[in-house]
Amino acid sequence: MKALQGYKTLLKGLILLSIFGLAGCGVGSRVGDQMDGGLGDMLFSRDKVTTVQLKGDEKLNPDPSGKPLSVVVRIYQLNAVDAFRNADMAALWSDSKGVLGESLLSERTVTVVPKGTAKDSSKLSPDAQFIGVAAFFRNSTGAAWHVAFSAQALRKDGILFSSDGVQLTLKDNRISIERGTDVLAASAAKKR
Repeated sequence: MKALQGYKTLLKGLILLSIFGLAGCGVGSRVGDQMDGGLGDMLFSRDKVTTVQLKGDEKLNPDPSGKPLSVVVRIYQLNAVDAFRNADMAALWSDSKGVLGESLLSERTVTVVPKGTAKDSSKLSPDAQFIGVAAFFRNSTGAAWHVAFSAQALRKDGILFSSDGVQLTLKDNRISIERGTDVLAASAAKKR
Protein backbone atom coordinates (compact mmCIF):
# COMPACT_ATOMS: atom_id res chain seq x y z
CA MET A 1 0.00 0.00 0.00
CA LYS A 2 2.81 2.38 0.92
CA ALA A 3 4.57 1.45 -2.29
CA LEU A 4 1.46 2.31 -4.29
CA GLN A 5 1.12 5.68 -2.50
CA GLY A 6 4.83 6.43 -3.16
CA TYR A 7 4.32 5.48 -6.79
CA LYS A 8 1.31 7.89 -7.05
CA THR A 9 3.33 10.72 -5.46
CA LEU A 10 6.20 10.07 -7.85
CA LEU A 11 3.79 9.99 -10.80
CA LYS A 12 2.19 13.30 -9.73
CA GLY A 13 5.64 14.83 -9.39
CA LEU A 14 6.66 13.67 -12.86
CA ILE A 15 3.42 15.00 -14.36
CA LEU A 16 3.91 18.41 -12.71
CA LEU A 17 7.54 18.47 -13.78
CA SER A 18 6.53 17.65 -17.37
CA ILE A 19 3.87 20.39 -17.38
CA PHE A 20 6.30 22.99 -16.05
CA GLY A 21 8.96 21.79 -18.47
CA LEU A 22 6.65 22.16 -21.47
CA ALA A 23 5.40 25.54 -20.27
CA GLY A 24 9.00 26.62 -19.82
CA CYS A 25 9.77 25.66 -23.41
CA GLY A 26 7.03 27.98 -24.65
CA VAL A 27 8.18 30.84 -22.45
CA GLY A 28 11.81 30.20 -23.38
CA SER A 29 10.90 30.23 -27.04
CA ARG A 30 9.03 33.53 -26.71
CA VAL A 31 11.90 35.10 -24.76
CA GLY A 32 14.33 33.85 -27.41
CA ASP A 33 12.16 35.34 -30.16
CA GLN A 34 12.14 38.68 -28.35
CA MET A 35 15.92 38.59 -28.05
CA ASP A 36 16.21 37.81 -31.76
CA GLY A 37 13.83 40.56 -32.83
CA GLY A 38 14.52 43.47 -30.52
CA LEU A 39 16.89 43.61 -27.63
CA GLY A 40 19.16 40.98 -29.13
CA ASP A 41 19.55 43.04 -32.30
CA MET A 42 20.67 46.03 -30.25
CA LEU A 43 23.01 44.07 -28.03
CA PHE A 44 24.44 41.46 -30.37
CA SER A 45 23.77 42.64 -33.91
CA ARG A 46 26.42 41.93 -36.50
CA ASP A 47 25.09 44.75 -38.68
CA LYS A 48 27.12 47.87 -37.96
CA VAL A 49 25.17 51.11 -37.88
CA THR A 50 26.36 54.66 -38.25
CA THR A 51 24.48 57.77 -37.16
CA VAL A 52 24.78 61.31 -38.50
CA GLN A 53 22.92 63.97 -36.52
CA LEU A 54 22.38 67.35 -38.15
CA LYS A 55 21.19 70.59 -36.59
CA GLY A 56 20.15 73.60 -38.65
CA ASP A 57 21.00 77.00 -37.22
CA GLU A 58 18.52 79.88 -37.41
CA LYS A 59 20.74 81.51 -40.08
CA LEU A 60 21.06 78.40 -42.24
CA ASN A 61 21.70 78.79 -45.98
CA PRO A 62 20.57 82.44 -46.32
CA ASP A 63 19.16 83.86 -49.54
CA PRO A 64 20.32 87.32 -50.80
CA SER A 65 17.88 89.06 -48.43
CA GLY A 66 19.18 87.04 -45.45
CA LYS A 67 16.15 84.77 -45.16
CA PRO A 68 17.20 81.28 -43.95
CA LEU A 69 16.48 78.35 -46.26
CA SER A 70 16.61 74.57 -45.99
CA VAL A 71 19.63 72.70 -47.29
CA VAL A 72 20.01 69.27 -48.87
CA VAL A 73 22.65 67.08 -47.23
CA ARG A 74 24.01 63.89 -48.74
CA ILE A 75 25.69 61.19 -46.71
CA TYR A 76 28.05 58.94 -48.64
CA GLN A 77 29.62 55.63 -47.68
CA LEU A 78 33.02 55.49 -49.37
CA ASN A 79 35.82 52.96 -49.66
CA ALA A 80 38.32 55.77 -50.41
CA VAL A 81 38.23 59.49 -49.66
CA ASP A 82 40.40 61.14 -52.35
CA ALA A 83 37.65 61.70 -54.96
CA PHE A 84 35.36 63.14 -52.28
CA ARG A 85 38.14 65.39 -50.92
CA ASN A 86 38.84 66.81 -54.41
CA ALA A 87 35.20 67.05 -55.54
CA ASP A 88 33.65 70.25 -56.82
CA MET A 89 30.33 71.05 -55.10
CA ALA A 90 28.37 71.62 -58.33
CA ALA A 91 29.76 68.48 -59.97
CA LEU A 92 29.04 66.36 -56.88
CA TRP A 93 25.49 67.73 -56.74
CA SER A 94 24.73 66.91 -60.36
CA ASP A 95 26.65 63.63 -60.78
CA SER A 96 27.84 62.07 -57.54
CA LYS A 97 28.33 58.64 -59.13
CA GLY A 98 30.48 60.10 -61.89
CA VAL A 99 32.54 62.25 -59.51
CA LEU A 100 33.08 59.60 -56.83
CA GLY A 101 33.35 56.63 -59.18
CA GLU A 102 34.32 53.29 -57.65
CA SER A 103 34.77 54.83 -54.20
CA LEU A 104 30.99 55.35 -53.80
CA LEU A 105 29.29 52.50 -51.94
CA SER A 106 26.00 54.18 -51.03
CA GLU A 107 24.33 57.57 -50.88
CA ARG A 108 21.53 58.88 -48.67
CA THR A 109 19.84 62.28 -48.73
CA VAL A 110 18.29 64.32 -45.91
CA THR A 111 16.98 67.87 -45.79
CA VAL A 112 17.75 70.17 -42.88
CA VAL A 113 15.53 73.17 -42.19
CA PRO A 114 16.49 76.30 -40.24
CA LYS A 115 16.18 75.63 -36.48
CA GLY A 116 15.46 71.99 -37.31
CA THR A 117 17.21 68.69 -36.81
CA ALA A 118 17.66 65.57 -38.88
CA LYS A 119 19.10 62.20 -37.97
CA ASP A 120 20.26 59.54 -40.39
CA SER A 121 21.04 56.05 -39.11
CA SER A 122 21.94 53.40 -41.63
CA LYS A 123 23.65 50.05 -41.91
CA LEU A 124 27.30 50.48 -42.63
CA SER A 125 28.75 48.53 -45.52
CA PRO A 126 31.61 46.26 -44.42
CA ASP A 127 33.64 47.83 -47.25
CA ALA A 128 33.06 51.41 -46.04
CA GLN A 129 36.24 53.14 -44.91
CA PHE A 130 34.81 56.67 -44.76
CA ILE A 131 31.53 58.51 -44.29
CA GLY A 132 31.37 61.69 -46.35
CA VAL A 133 28.84 64.42 -45.58
CA ALA A 134 28.15 67.18 -48.12
CA ALA A 135 25.79 70.11 -47.52
CA PHE A 136 24.72 71.74 -50.77
CA PHE A 137 24.42 75.38 -49.72
CA ARG A 138 22.88 78.00 -51.98
CA ASN A 139 25.99 80.17 -51.78
CA SER A 140 29.18 78.14 -52.05
CA THR A 141 31.58 81.11 -51.78
CA GLY A 142 33.70 80.51 -48.70
CA ALA A 143 31.56 77.52 -47.79
CA ALA A 144 32.82 74.70 -45.61
CA TRP A 145 30.48 72.35 -47.40
CA HIS A 146 31.93 68.85 -46.99
CA VAL A 147 33.53 66.75 -44.27
CA ALA A 148 34.51 63.09 -43.95
CA PHE A 149 34.91 60.71 -41.04
CA SER A 150 36.57 57.35 -40.46
CA ALA A 151 33.92 54.65 -40.76
CA GLN A 152 35.77 52.49 -38.26
CA ALA A 153 35.41 55.18 -35.59
CA LEU A 154 31.66 55.31 -36.23
CA ARG A 155 30.82 51.62 -36.14
CA LYS A 156 28.53 50.51 -33.33
CA ASP A 157 29.77 47.34 -31.71
CA GLY A 158 26.88 46.06 -29.60
CA ILE A 159 26.96 46.10 -25.82
CA LEU A 160 30.61 46.85 -25.09
CA PHE A 161 31.04 49.94 -27.26
CA SER A 162 28.55 52.23 -28.88
CA SER A 163 29.56 55.18 -31.00
CA ASP A 164 27.19 58.12 -30.74
CA GLY A 165 28.00 58.90 -34.34
CA VAL A 166 28.70 62.28 -35.85
CA GLN A 167 26.97 65.48 -34.80
CA LEU A 168 27.07 68.49 -37.12
CA THR A 169 25.61 71.99 -36.99
CA LEU A 170 24.87 73.81 -40.24
CA LYS A 171 25.15 77.59 -39.93
CA ASP A 172 25.13 80.07 -42.79
CA ASN A 173 27.05 78.13 -45.45
CA ARG A 174 29.31 76.15 -43.15
CA ILE A 175 29.38 72.74 -41.50
CA SER A 176 30.56 72.85 -37.88
CA ILE A 177 31.57 69.59 -36.25
CA GLU A 178 30.15 69.12 -32.75
CA ARG A 179 31.20 65.48 -32.42
CA GLY A 180 33.59 63.55 -34.64
CA THR A 181 36.94 64.14 -36.35
CA ASP A 182 37.05 65.38 -39.94
CA VAL A 183 39.65 63.33 -41.83
CA LEU A 184 39.74 65.96 -44.59
CA ALA A 185 40.83 68.68 -42.15
CA ALA A 186 43.23 66.30 -40.38
CA SER A 187 44.98 65.36 -43.64
CA ALA A 188 45.15 69.03 -44.74
CA ALA A 189 46.76 69.95 -41.41
CA LYS A 190 49.38 67.19 -41.85
CA LYS A 191 50.37 68.57 -45.28
CA ARG A 192 51.19 72.00 -43.84
